[in-house]
Amino acid sequence: MEEDQEDMNELMKKHKSAVVQSTQNLAQISDLQAQLEEALKEKQDVQEKLSALQSQLEFQETSMVEKSLVSRQEAKIREMETKMEFEKTQVKRLESLVARLKENLEKLTEERDHRSTSETREKEQNKRLQRQIRDIKEEMGELAKKEGEASRKKHELEMDIESLEAANQSLQADLKLAFKRIGDLQAAIEDEMESDGNEDLISSLQDMVTKYQKRRNKTGTPWIHTENRL
Repeated sequence: MEEDQEDMNELMKKHKSAVVQSTQNLAQISDLQAQLEEALKEKQDVQEKLSALQSQLEFQETSMVEKSLVSRQEAKIREMETKMEFEKTQVKRLESLVARLKENLEKLTEERDHRSTSETREKEQNKRLQRQIRDIKEEMGELAKKEGEASRKKHELEMDIESLEAANQSLQADLKLAFKRIGDLQAAIEDEMESDGNEDLISSLQDMVTKYQKRRNKTGTPWIHTENRL
């Protein structure tokens, strides 16, 4: 965005410079046109004077005027002709300069129009970029909300897992103690039954313990591991 803004500022600076240059060229063209008109007017005056001198010379020649006067008049005519040629050269130079300035003015006008079009494109592109940035920010905001919600749920799940693990450890400890008590009770009963010679009762108690252990084993793997360690 900063590079786009710098490009926009540079284009605006060039546009202003082109406008100033165009204004200066217009002023120069107006001045040169005024000079051209003045030169044309002076040329016309010279031609009028030359015509008058030629008429006067013809009159003097027909009137048998002295040769010295005729020579002076001829010299003056030649001087006026030289001046007229110089004025023609000046007029051509001014016309060439005016044509060149007009061409430069047209080029500057085209460049100004081109820059104006480029500025319009830059503005449209900046608008699109701003819309894209705004959409991305909104999307990032939504993602941040979802991330926060996911973090909260993750924390809740971690707390639940810790609670379940603690409960599982407590149950395993209780189960271990229960198995120990059952084992102790079984051993005591076996000792007592052996002394009484009641093998049927011993077998019945062993079956009860075995069924109890199988039923406990079906409740989960952690308890099976605990039983195996016993």
